[in-house]
Amino acid sequence: MKFIKILIICVLLITVQFKAGILDYRIFDLSVFEKTPHIVTVTTYTVTKEAYTKSGFIVNGNKPFLNRIIAVSHDLKEKFNYGEHVLVTGIGEYSGIYIIRDLMNERWTNRIDILINPDGNHTKLFNAKLYKMQYEMVH
Repeated sequence: MKFIKILIICVLLITVQFKAGILDYRIFDLSVFEKTPHIVTVTTYTVTKEAYTKSGFIVNGNKPFLNRIIAVSHDLKEKFNYGEHVLVTGIGEYSGIYIIRDLMNERWTNRIDILINPDGNHTKLFNAKLYKMQYEMVH
């Protein structure tokens, strides 16, 4: 049953990501995420459009970053895996489901960095809740 829930979430993620790059996490069955969050600080970062294009990602007009991507600090790397989907809440318009695709500088701890468009407003938010997706092996 959990496998079906995860499959449905993946299909919904792909579908929703084609719409303006905004994922409203409230449409998902949140039971696939851990119940206890990690409390973290959230900051934002950008990359140039040229660097993003060279990395192999698709650039789409004025909204080049359709995927919701975060970087995690090195201490969180021990708890969360590259490519894993996580739920971030408590940060207003930035709340949602993200994929871990980057690693922050070693000097930062207990922090995530959200990739935003180059023209976006940078911010720093405290006490965000970071939930890990629970995976179940299917035999």
